[in-house]
Amino acid sequence: MGTFLYCNSFEVAADLATFALSNVNARIDTSVARVGVASVRLDLQDTTHNGDFTYKGPAPIPDHVFVRVLTHFAQGAGNVLYLGRTDYTDAVQVYVGQDHRWHLGQYGHNDVGSSVAPDLSAWHCAELELDVTAKVVNAWFDGSPPISITLVDPKVPFARLALGESAAKLTTVWFDEFAIATQRIGCP
Repeated sequence: MGTFLYCNSFEVAADLATFALSNVNARIDTSVARVGVASVRLDLQDTTHNGDFTYKGPAPIPDHVFVRVLTHFAQGAGNVLYLGRTDYTDAVQVYVGQDHRWHLGQYGHNDVGSSVAPDLSAWHCAELELDVTAKVVNAWFDGSPPISITLVDPKVPFARLALGESAAKLTTVWFDEFAIATQRIGCP
């Protein structure tokens, strides 16, 4: 049995304290939730820069980690998860591309699109497995079979884990049931 390193349902304002904000407004929204009575709503402040809602502890990000988040888009395409160094060099990204399909990529190196096109009016579950030692990343979208990439020269430690939006692609996104664990978490 794996261990949960961190779990956040975004039910009250205090749940935002574990995250740092960059170019994004974040607030607990009781009008939209996938699980429980609330979620966190991110609104991009400036469409010329990415917006980040960055996890800042207390648990460190291990070299083999599983991450899960539920997400709901207001419109268009955009990033969902970043896992990488503080400057995004060699960051692993999970996002919905301009083709409106889920993608998994390592910034500047490789990118794999899935056949899954999310319904933008519904909630979705994105799961990510990062194994630095094996140099592999797996991603599952709404429980679909995984897509994988091989890491190109992975840099450790992976110090930045962020939920976020892409510049000029997405203006509002909601997140719920964010978790970090030592084994696959699954979708609620």
